Amino acid sequence: MQMRNWSDLRYILAISRGETLAAAARLLGVDDTSVARRLTAMQQATGTLLYQRLPDGTLQLTTAGKRTAQHAEKIEREIGALDGLLKGTDDAVSGIVRITSVPIIVNHILVPAVDSLLQRHPKLQLELVADPRDLSLTRRETDLALRLARPKTGGTKVTARCVGTIRYDVYASVSCSLREAKALPWLTYDESMAHLPQARWIAKAGSRARQ
Repeated sequence: MQMRNWSDLRYILAISRGETLAAAARLLGVDDTSVARRLTAMQQATGTLLYQRLPDGTLQLTTAGKRTAQHAEKIEREIGALDGLLKGTDDAVSGIVRITSVPIIVNHILVPAVDSLLQRHPKLQLELVADPRDLSLTRRETDLALRLARPKTGGTKVTARCVGTIRYDVYASVSCSLREAKALPWLTYDESMAHLPQARWIAKAGSRARQ
């Protein structure tokens, strides 16, 4: 039968190094009973004798057990190498990345987050561009754009994802009556930006407020 749980290989490896249940348990950070139970389960699953107990209480691996321990060491080295590779890749994040958004997003969201990001990736350089214009991603005017509406250009060359929601509401002084509030001038965006979600919301809210 095949070994069904490959994590059990750690137990054979611990026996190879510790030679007793107590020592293996310390290496694995578990108790003796857990080690004995997993070893018994492994032998039953494989139908193979993996170790034998000597008169002095030590555990000696059989030929099959030694071969299993050798494979376990290889797997341990591969996992260690993979961990090192992933850490190295994470640490290697570097270069200049240009990010654009409207000034309020840059000043109140991106700038406060920069310090934490650069501490994790010290080789990274950020260029934050606070600009209400839609700088072009396809013409490489910017690398990333955090916008309040979906991009109108770029097609399949641009990947767009919703990363959050902004809520809007209308406020006035408590000293201002409802009648006085309706008479107040209503400011909104100009026609060139009327397509923006917040511009549409403000225009709709203003229309309701004047009713």
